[in-house]
Amino acid sequence: DRMTWTVDDAPVLEPSPALDAWDRATTEAPSIAFNPAAPADRRYLMMYAGSSQAFPHAGYAFPESRIGAAFSADGVTWTRVSAADSPHGQAGLVLTAQQIYPGVVGAIVDDPEVVLEDGIYHLFFSSFACTGADCATPIARGIGHATSADGITWTPAQSPVKSLLEASADNLTGGSSPAAAS
Repeated sequence: DRMTWTVDDAPVLEPSPALDAWDRATTEAPSIAFNPAAPADRRYLMMYAGSSQAFPHAGYAFPESRIGAAFSADGVTWTRVSAADSPHGQAGLVLTAQQIYPGVVGAIVDDPEVVLEDGIYHLFFSSFACTGADCATPIARGIGHATSADGITWTPAQSPVKSLLEASADNLTGGSSPAAAS
């Protein structure tokens, strides 16, 4: 009835136990899309933020987040995208800040929100990028957008999305933590 809920105390996706995993410190901010046309074991796509460490530049108090993906047949039991299928060769990892802001000193992508529209996944996410010695000069902050046909390989569309900036000529005036619904 979508009004009475039963809470399962067991997490459906925990930080990876592998010492070299990109998401060994955090797995958070999940967003799920249901695709009735997907193969049975990939009907549900969960996008999540993960990190292995704090952002490695002084003056910033957030994790060095990236975005991962996991699939489920039933919406309860989840499996990270395999390292073999990941465009980055690491289980779960599907989108990095370096894809969104190539060549910058430091950047993050975080807070994923995924929707499925006409067979294409649309991912909206918080983003931040900086340049200069020890990442001293922020150059972008806002909500980004990427698309994918399979939930694994993502094509950046725009980051930050210009129409979501407070001042369209200033890439630092964007918000964070998007919410989307299809």
